[in-house]
Amino acid sequence: MFNDKTAFITGGAQRIGAHIALNLAKAGYNIILHYHHSSKEAHNLKDTIKSYNRSCFIYSADLSDETSTLSMIEALKNKFSTIDLIINNAATYHPDSLIDLDDHEFSLQMHTNFKAPMLISKHFKSDDNPNHIINMLDKKITTIDQKRFSYWMSKKSLEQFTYYAACMLAPHTRVNAIAPGLMMQPVNQTYSEDTLEEKRNKTPLQRLGNPDDIVNGILALESLTFTTGQVLFIDGGMHLIN
Repeated sequence: MFNDKTAFITGGAQRIGAHIALNLAKAGYNIILHYHHSSKEAHNLKDTIKSYNRSCFIYSADLSDETSTLSMIEALKNKFSTIDLIINNAATYHPDSLIDLDDHEFSLQMHTNFKAPMLISKHFKSDDNPNHIINMLDKKITTIDQKRFSYWMSKKSLEQFTYYAACMLAPHTRVNAIAPGLMMQPVNQTYSEDTLEEKRNKTPLQRLGNPDDIVNGILALESLTFTTGQVLFIDGGMHLIN
């Protein structure tokens, strides 16, 4: 069903982004892989994807910098006539609050997590062949996250943009989003088994997710071609009780 389609994943060299890229390749997609610092991981992933008889093009860009983002967009538009699926996955995170807000950190997170996906969506609007944009959010958009103000604001902004873009980029471009819960250990932090058990017990489905759940959500949204402007929560029901 997805053979010879092309998928572009930002932040695709590591963690969930890499898992998405690998599994979309297995499903038949050719891959465009964006990364920032993770050159070694990106090249290794490219080799693995090529072993699936899929093509893989890698591109490095700093999505916190508008010039770098626009240069990437121009390069990809010149190289690829069609990009069928865009996953705005790249994100940066640093805990903060309104009280101790650092302007540079706020700008960095807003540019990477919101403005870059906005620019990518704007410039990859299709005027003929159908394509699909999926924005990666966070289940915390349903709450007030007092400890992650800049990150929370960027994801809330991307949520609202998803609804707006679904209207403005139609009829040929669909725009949806996925809001995941805990899928793996956070960056630079390791939850203890007791903490993981506590989080598991708080989840209505009484289990934690894994990156395969996100891949399944992406493929489901790809198949639902009459669906746009939707946020799919993949969090075991946590958005209902927070």
